[in-house]
Amino acid sequence: MCEIRDSVDKVHSDLQETRLKLSELESHQDEFEGAIVNMCEDIAEGEKHAEYEILTLKDKVNDLENQSRRNNLGLIGFPEGVEGRDAVSFVEEWLPEIIGMDQERPFEIQRAHRTLQRRPSEHDRPRAIVIRLLRFRGTVTILNAARQEKRPDIWKFKNYDLPRYVNNSLQEESASCSYPNPTNSRFLSVKKLTDGSQKRAEAGDGVMM
Repeated sequence: MCEIRDSVDKVHSDLQETRLKLSELESHQDEFEGAIVNMCEDIAEGEKHAEYEILTLKDKVNDLENQSRRNNLGLIGFPEGVEGRDAVSFVEEWLPEIIGMDQERPFEIQRAHRTLQRRPSEHDRPRAIVIRLLRFRGTVTILNAARQEKRPDIWKFKNYDLPRYVNNSLQEESASCSYPNPTNSRFLSVKKLTDGSQKRAEAGDGVMM
């Protein structure tokens, strides 16, 4: 009889201990669930903040990119190699004549080079010459001079704040070429660069910015 009582007491003791452990586990589970909920909320908040930061950084990058391009002009139509080894001097000599600008009106070209595509064959369209002016004021001076020239093959492209000049005849042709989209570029159009003395260059289709 005593052995049975001892066994029953042990069972009761084990049950009590089990209930205590279950209670502790339930308490820990509640803590874990609360921590998980807080972590999910923190993650959601972090995602929102990260998305906001990404959008803000994209805007800043776009703004910096636009500012960095403000001084850039691209010239389309010059035959390959016509600029020789000194593209800066070539552009400084010819650009004022192309747009009818006073030679003494200052603009400083920081650098000039052909675009980085593979050199085209003799019968393919030549690569553009990209120039970067030292100051944005020089860009404005060139654009204003081109606008005042009022050439019939130059007109204003109104999609952006800065003046954009696009050769009317280039629009259809550029759709099948690898030129930049006019909505992302600025164009000055020039039919020919020759004068009475036949100096050394004749352009094809135009001048792009």
